[in-house]
Amino acid sequence: MVSWLSVVPPGAAVAGSACLFFIVQPLLGKYLVPWYGGSAGVWSACMLFFQLALIAGYLYAHLLLKFASGRQQVLLHGAMLLAAFMQLPLTPAPLELEAYPAWDILVLLTVTAGLPLVVLSATAPLIQGWFAVSHRDRSPYPLYALSNAGSLLALVAYPFVIEPWLPRSVQVTAWSLGFQVFAAILLVCLYLRWLASRQGEVNVPAAETAGMGDVSGFRWDWLVWSACSVALLLTLTERMTTSLVVVPMLWVLPFVVYLLTYILAFAGDRWYPGMIYRWLLLPAVLLLILMVEGVEWVDARIQILGFLSALFVICMVCHGELASARPPAVNLSALYLAIAVGGALGGFFVSLAAPLLFDCHLEFHITMLLILLACLSAFPVSSLRQLSVQTVHAGFLAGLLCVVSVTGYLEIRGADNLVERSRNFYGLIEVYLLDQGEDDERLLLLNDGTEHGVQYTSASKRQLATGYYAADSGAGRLLDAADGRSGRKIGLVGLGTGTLMTFTGPQDTVRIYEINPEVIRIAESRFTFIRDSGAQVEIVAGDARQMLEVEPDQAFDVLVLDAFTGDSIPLHLLTVEAFDIYLRHLKPDGQIAVLTDTWHMNFSRAMMALGMHLNLKTVEVTTQARDDENWGAEWFLFSRLAGSSGNYTSVTRRNGEVIDPGPYLLTDDYTSIWNLVSWDEY
Repeated sequence: MVSWLSVVPPGAAVAGSACLFFIVQPLLGKYLVPWYGGSAGVWSACMLFFQLALIAGYLYAHLLLKFASGRQQVLLHGAMLLAAFMQLPLTPAPLELEAYPAWDILVLLTVTAGLPLVVLSATAPLIQGWFAVSHRDRSPYPLYALSNAGSLLALVAYPFVIEPWLPRSVQVTAWSLGFQVFAAILLVCLYLRWLASRQGEVNVPAAETAGMGDVSGFRWDWLVWSACSVALLLTLTERMTTSLVVVPMLWVLPFVVYLLTYILAFAGDRWYPGMIYRWLLLPAVLLLILMVEGVEWVDARIQILGFLSALFVICMVCHGELASARPPAVNLSALYLAIAVGGALGGFFVSLAAPLLFDCHLEFHITMLLILLACLSAFPVSSLRQLSVQTVHAGFLAGLLCVVSVTGYLEIRGADNLVERSRNFYGLIEVYLLDQGEDDERLLLLNDGTEHGVQYTSASKRQLATGYYAADSGAGRLLDAADGRSGRKIGLVGLGTGTLMTFTGPQDTVRIYEINPEVIRIAESRFTFIRDSGAQVEIVAGDARQMLEVEPDQAFDVLVLDAFTGDSIPLHLLTVEAFDIYLRHLKPDGQIAVLTDTWHMNFSRAMMALGMHLNLKTVEVTTQARDDENWGAEWFLFSRLAGSSGNYTSVTRRNGEVIDPGPYLLTDDYTSIWNLVSWDEY
């Protein structure tokens, strides 16, 4: 009985704490994404917070094991658990948007979930420390594997089980109940620790923590491998979501791969044949370079598979080398702390430092350079003095190092026709001058590599409606049809270059919602669409949905949604709840236009399902690209149906296909990426 109690509750507490910790990451991230414009940077900022929470928890456990007696550990951790209960349930509330939202996210998450996450992150090293003291003849590393297994279970369960079936509010309630169950198990562990202290097994800090927390064996490569793997994880996740869509599914998949490599690396040497993975590192890095440089041209399925495969190989190298350098069990808390600090450094670099330091996506190249240099430094000097397999491999790594350096230099320099480039939390903005000195000279705006608008520079052509907004596009037809009205009030969600202003005149009032301050600055300084129109223009800085939710009714004649980050549409702008807000701001005969043209996502069924659910007339307008002036686009136009009531059960599309809205309807609580990916043409 005593043996059973000494093993099962600690194991359950370790697995439970890891499971709860990793479930709350996508859960809170799902809350935050709509508040910050659907930006891919939200997940990077969230990951940085969770890395900092890990540091706080590991440091707390490290100090507790080193300086407190058994009874003191029980009392202090019990008090920490009680304080964590004061923050339940975890219900985040948006803060006022500041100049740099990443800091807001860190503050918001600290206020919302700081103490519970510190308690959860401290549980694994604390219990493993107690286990190492109480069972000196047994290794605590199986508990480490159990912790990683709990984390992996949570990450797999969230996108496939929790998110599709449970609304966010229910998820928060369920998580709070799970925390209460975990707390009950942890109280059993604390009670057992208290009994052990009373029985005199270990009664003084020096005796019970002999060697625990000793950092004399600290190795700097622990920090390097940990920081590089986290930096690569965040960089690739951000690139993938920017080109596809910002949803928990695409956060979780790379995270699962990252965590799986940790489990395999620490499961034993047989899972990490070092030389094989070092050779696989070569094609993995080359694959990433090709995909990062031309990600928008890669099919969604290949893109996901390619990113995940390369991430697996490179993280296996990082975590395999980390596992090879692991310390004795008594120094486990120092390794935990080093891993957490390294991860936080990687997160800080990608989330906060890179957008401030670089005007391009240079963090990928720097991360790969560090990994390759670390791999080269791992080769013994003596083995490189003679011709061998290791020498050849080191030569290939050195060549790859040069390739990464060259591509990084080209990234910094940019193209010859680059006019301006800037970067912030919301992404990379670039302006190019095409066909300079010719009749067709024009300025092109790119956002994270995706074209967002173009304007001719000559006086005779600069008022042409170009790009996705040509006269025969959905928005062009809608605004042209309403052109006879006097004094229209038009709402634009997403500014871009301001091309749609070509359909307005002095009699119109235009209210523009734009979350990225750099887009506003460039649209007003580099492009002339706004000032040439003569319309009364008001630009509202902030997320359109949040702004419209608190504003008085605007009575728009036309509301145009054209909000993109890279090639990704913020899904919180396309949900039922969002359209309820838009309809409140629309005149009875007003219309809504939505641009859904992306490389990898197909929103046709989702838009039709939305129209069905809200009882709106829905028209799809698709045009084909013809030239540099007209790129072609997919637009959906929505208007109220006069005299109708209730919701439809089905709708017939133009090609005669009848669809059920259920699986495709987007709501705040439910979004399925598998229903959006362009698996086929339909």
